Amino acid sequence: MQAVMFRSRRSPAAAFIIALFFVSGAAGLVYEVVWMQMLAVTLGGTAPAVAAVLAAFMGGLALGSAFGGRAVDRFGKPLLWYAGLELFVGLYALAFPFIYRAADGLYFAAYEPGAAGALHLLRFGVACLLLLAPTAAMGATTPAVVAALREYGGGTSRSFSGAYAANTVGAATGVLLGGFWLLWAAGASLTLKVTASVNLAVAVAACVVALRQRGEAVAAEAAPAVPPGRRAPTWRAAAAAFIAGGAALAAQVLWTRALANVVGSATYAFAATLAVILLAIAAGAAVHRRVGPEVGGSSLFYGACCLAAGAGLAASVVALRGAPYLFLVVYGAAGGGFGVALALVFAIAAFVLFVPSFFLGIILPVTVAAARRRAAGKRVGYLYAANTAGAIAGSVVGTFLLLPWLGPAGGLRPVALAAIAAAFVWGVSRRRVFWQGPLAVALAALVVVAPGPSPHTLALGAGISPGYYLDEDGKPTFDEAAQEELLFYEESVDASVAVISYGPIRSLKINGKTVASTNYDDVRVERALGELPLREFGEIGVDSRDVADDVLVIGLGTGITLGAVTSDPLLRNVVCVEINPAVAAASRYFDHASGAPLDDPRVELVREDGRSYVLGTKKRFDVITSDPIHPWTKGSSSLFTVEHFRNCARILEPGGVMAQWLPLYQLAPEDYLTAVRSFAGAFDYVRLYYTGRDTVLIGSKTPWLEKKITRPYLIASDEAVHKLVADVEPNTEDRLILEYTAPRSLYEKTDVDNLATLADLRAEGGDDEHRAVTALIEGRLSYLRGEEDEAVAAYRRGLALWPENEDLRQALADIYFEWGMTAAEAGDDARAREWFGAVLELAPGDEAAAANLEALEG
Repeated sequence: MQAVMFRSRRSPAAAFIIALFFVSGAAGLVYEVVWMQMLAVTLGGTAPAVAAVLAAFMGGLALGSAFGGRAVDRFGKPLLWYAGLELFVGLYALAFPFIYRAADGLYFAAYEPGAAGALHLLRFGVACLLLLAPTAAMGATTPAVVAALREYGGGTSRSFSGAYAANTVGAATGVLLGGFWLLWAAGASLTLKVTASVNLAVAVAACVVALRQRGEAVAAEAAPAVPPGRRAPTWRAAAAAFIAGGAALAAQVLWTRALANVVGSATYAFAATLAVILLAIAAGAAVHRRVGPEVGGSSLFYGACCLAAGAGLAASVVALRGAPYLFLVVYGAAGGGFGVALALVFAIAAFVLFVPSFFLGIILPVTVAAARRRAAGKRVGYLYAANTAGAIAGSVVGTFLLLPWLGPAGGLRPVALAAIAAAFVWGVSRRRVFWQGPLAVALAALVVVAPGPSPHTLALGAGISPGYYLDEDGKPTFDEAAQEELLFYEESVDASVAVISYGPIRSLKINGKTVASTNYDDVRVERALGELPLREFGEIGVDSRDVADDVLVIGLGTGITLGAVTSDPLLRNVVCVEINPAVAAASRYFDHASGAPLDDPRVELVREDGRSYVLGTKKRFDVITSDPIHPWTKGSSSLFTVEHFRNCARILEPGGVMAQWLPLYQLAPEDYLTAVRSFAGAFDYVRLYYTGRDTVLIGSKTPWLEKKITRPYLIASDEAVHKLVADVEPNTEDRLILEYTAPRSLYEKTDVDNLATLADLRAEGGDDEHRAVTALIEGRLSYLRGEEDEAVAAYRRGLALWPENEDLRQALADIYFEWGMTAAEAGDDARAREWFGAVLELAPGDEAAAANLEALEG
């Protein structure tokens, strides 16, 4: 029988097929980003929900690859198979919104909050129902393309390496397109249509090439083969592919979490990290294609790659230790800003994870080159399926075992050990074991002793709040961080949670971001979120009932908002929904400020995504109060959509009210108005309140009663609010504007412009208390602009009108404290004592001022 014939390695058809597979890879990752976003609306953003979607997605790829390889060997015509698969994916994507709506109704018909085990199975079932068919088709394209390339370009090993590299580079391109631009510019629905058109175009192009090349036969020399003695048994090659996939995905989970603490958890950071991993894997596959099948399929080369991957994983543990410092050094030297920070995200991701991802990316092509199996399609499909199955296992193990047990850095150690151990899966000869064994032991010892970052180092959030760790010259300083005490740290499957104390102040940090604290300004807004809606409900007084019975609190945090709610003795039931189980334990460190509300028998704590709970609950509430993480963090912007607010309005009793926290900081004016517009799109009657630092929106479907009560902190209400945002586009589930625009303001001082908008919106005149709060706003504006003397004058003017106002007293005390510190540093002890004494007159409980005054007088 004649040997398999090949066309020239430079065949235009082969190059064109590789280009098509690059486009397929880009489309596939765009689909993953879009479908993950859409399914998060239904299934929630908890780690189990995300894992269910990812498992269904990758499980489809594995099944498609395994059965697709068999099919292409049996029926032939691989390029036409590829065209048909692309056609199916494109048509399915066009139909997806309709299929999704049907599955959405099915899910919520069976949804029961609190039934964790049943919910996990339900989520996985719905994800499989929606994703198995298209992802199986995507998985089947790999053996089809490799078989086509064998006809037009070379042997199985080179064909797979080239196709794998092109497809993975395409995947990285898709991540960047989807994560940085396409979803923001077009929204999910239009992105699906655009991407579907790409698949359809690929299908047509592949079909044209297949028909044009039909009947042509150009003989060429067969590609060199791996010597029979060096081939791996198929089960050993599959085991190697499985371990490589598992190590890669487990490491990806751990790296992503660790880097989220360093550079933040915005959608851009996630996309950048994943893109770097994919590019590194693609680079590994490209290098493998160059070395040729004889070397690239040898057990020696395989073992060397495994050992190198293990060493690289160990090095990434050490790199994570220095990542925060590296970020601060470069950020400060470059002058800061979003562009610098984004470039640093790519640079640090490459610094930490490029080398191990590179070597892990070589292992799958090695197994394809070395495996003993005559049918090329079946071999490729089998091994690619094994690699994908390993990826599913690695994702599950990394998320649910390694992260909570060992943390992101500690979890990388067993992954590195697994990579090193994988070097012995096949082909270690007696002669080689004498040097490979000791080398593996030495590397394993290095993995165990490699110094990683401490929990406190990760909790710093250096890339989230770099200004806190940079001096006036832009150089890193950890003087204040050295005075912090880490009271609590836990890695949960959803996020890392830390409680840090700095003197009398305690802060709650999630993935390195401070989300709440016992600082006066934070406590003020946290309590307002509990007290304001209860008061507003009393003002509506539907059915002569002015006391709320049932309250929903979205987000536990420090528990201070929940404590403000439960301080009302007439409440009957309070449901608190918290996505992260570690937050409940962390909140105990704030019991002194919150009143330990979790001990209240009226409180039911539900571990769930707030949006999913609102969508699925059968309960109705008098009051809802929501305090999510800042909208720049990945996933939280979905709690600022008009659909979410409408769903909240739907589960309110007649006359019910909702309160929504809305920050003035790190949120561009247009983004601030987008959030207001989204809220106002759900409620006919809206009030906007100032809390002294942030704002709170209060909404209702029922008009307020005309009661003559003082509202000194009310900025605007009803018609004025709706008019302010009449021409503003809302944040929607289809187009999550805030997910992509809010992170760009992370390093900007936006509260000046936002507060100026509120000042212009606020009515002039009023009684003494109203004018006092106007002075508070004017003073805050002056302070933010660096005009401290004008700020002091405004605060004093306000205090003359309302002497008991704590916000004015604290604002003035903060400036006096700064002046006292400046005087003390200059050696003017008399002046410093004077200012610290003035602080204590305004805020007698200020422990820092009292300690400084005692030190000066001692």
